[in-house]
Amino acid sequence: MKNGWSSKRLDEVCWIKPPKSEARAKISANKLVSFLPMEDMGIDQEYVRPTQTKPLSSVIGSYTYFADGDVLLAKITPCFENGKLGIAQGLTNGIGFGSSEYIVFRPDKTLSKEWLYYYLSRETFRVEGAERMSGAVGHKRVSMEFIESYPIPVPPLPEQQRIAGILGEVFEGIATAKANAEKHLQNARALFDAVLCRSVIGETTKEWRDAWRGGRTTADSDLKSLFGQIATTDRKLARSEETIGHEAIRDLLPEEWRLASIEQLFNLIDYRGKTATKSGSGRRLITARNIRMGFLSEEPVTFISEEQYKKWMVRGFPKPGDIFFVTEGHTMGFVALNTRTDEFALAQRTITLQPSVPFSTRFFFYFMLSSHFQKLVKLNATGAAAVGMKASKFRSLPLAFPSFAEQEIIADKLDALREETQCLESIYQQKLAALDELKKSLLYQAFSGKL
Repeated sequence: MKNGWSSKRLDEVCWIKPPKSEARAKISANKLVSFLPMEDMGIDQEYVRPTQTKPLSSVIGSYTYFADGDVLLAKITPCFENGKLGIAQGLTNGIGFGSSEYIVFRPDKTLSKEWLYYYLSRETFRVEGAERMSGAVGHKRVSMEFIESYPIPVPPLPEQQRIAGILGEVFEGIATAKANAEKHLQNARALFDAVLCRSVIGETTKEWRDAWRGGRTTADSDLKSLFGQIATTDRKLARSEETIGHEAIRDLLPEEWRLASIEQLFNLIDYRGKTATKSGSGRRLITARNIRMGFLSEEPVTFISEEQYKKWMVRGFPKPGDIFFVTEGHTMGFVALNTRTDEFALAQRTITLQPSVPFSTRFFFYFMLSSHFQKLVKLNATGAAAVGMKASKFRSLPLAFPSFAEQEIIADKLDALREETQCLESIYQQKLAALDELKKSLLYQAFSGKL
């Protein structure tokens, strides 16, 4: 610690949880006060300006009291770890009430409220507090003992104000840079999504179709040929149910294109209804958590034993180019192309689409990734609390079918755009990470006396 600085416990330099009797003494019960529910508390926002108001009488009983200049900190998980924190400002009648999950600090005359805000915003503080949480899962709270005894460096007040002023100015610039990077990141994704949606309904290849009309095989002939090949295989079709929304898809497509149901083109490998016993080593287990929207993630890494793998994988083996589709839960509709070449096991909540005879699946992957297909999935899903897609309905869902030549053109263009988009996303993600590291470095320098 820098010479001339002292170290104090937070409860030595802050009044923690000022009493509600202050509010009663200041205004009458029918007067309005500011109201701040937890969802309105920002992250990385130095000053909190509530937009809601309520009569004092309606909030004084069960909500947390605070006043202009007090520092508010969320104490419950995950709000604490996320950094929900701010200085109350511009309160109606100077008074505010909010969630019972706030800790309220009122700095004394030796401590700047901005200095306290920046000190509590450090990642180190959040990590240490999270380690000292107690309570049931999902309702853990940082302990008051930890808060009250937590040490804070206390330089002379003018130095606190000088350093906090520097942090405020620099962090404002960082916030602007982050907002710009996040906007560019969103724009890159939005551009890909827009081109994807236009491509899988033939809008980007209209000139190609017009130029080659009558000179290439058509979707109709390619589909008939494919059906002929599939008919020679030993397929056992499972029960399917009628689905709705086909007309909406058909109306979007060029007249030259056709529709084919999933079960007409693919064999389904379905490991749903089984639960794998995980092991510390062995064969990789790919679960629904590995299937993200548009790609397979390496995280989380889980395994099943070699012995169980042989007993487990009896319904079919995934191959490169197969399409994975999550059929239930909050990620229902997530779709990914299998890019793995190793032998791995599949877990529940996922259906694998494997071509009945060899053909490129890239176009169908992109079609399933599009909002056109995703809307169809939601339209045919069942359940309220636990939304899911029945396999019998999933088999009946329609897929757009252009000619194989047009499929390849569309998939090649989307592959190239996707690669470019991923490069841009990587650049913006690196910028965001660098800005976060800059904030951590500045906070470290500030509270070690190096600013």
